Amino acid sequence: MSLAQEKKRKIDSIWEEMNAPSERPAKAARPEAPRPESAAPQAENSRPQDDGKEVRRAAPRRRASRFSKIAEMVEQRRAKKENTLDKARREWSGFVAEQGIREDLDQANKDGFVERQEFLSRVNERTYERSRQK
Repeated sequence: MSLAQEKKRKIDSIWEEMNAPSERPAKAARPEAPRPESAAPQAENSRPQDDGKEVRRAAPRRRASRFSKIAEMVEQRRAKKENTLDKARREWSGFVAEQGIREDLDQANKDGFVERQEFLSRVNERTYERSRQK
């Protein structure tokens, strides 16, 4: 026999083996089992008992890792960061109290923008009320 004939015979045998019917049925030929209506995984495992009834037991709970407990403890001990606005407000209040300048600031602030706006709104309100009464 020649080398070419031997090679052809090997290829033919492999081809026949691949095309031969398999012992187990294909997936499409198997009838599908009815699926439960809920797509969520079952939380309980079931095991048939001798008398035909199923015994259900809860799935084991996952324990918290030691790392997460340590991380939680570190987070609790870590001081809360203070933002810039709160820090500036606290420092300014401390400075005003330390210097005793609260009254001076209040007096100087009497001519402030907010106070002027409040005064003008009160005046407008009074003039509107007077015009309605007449």
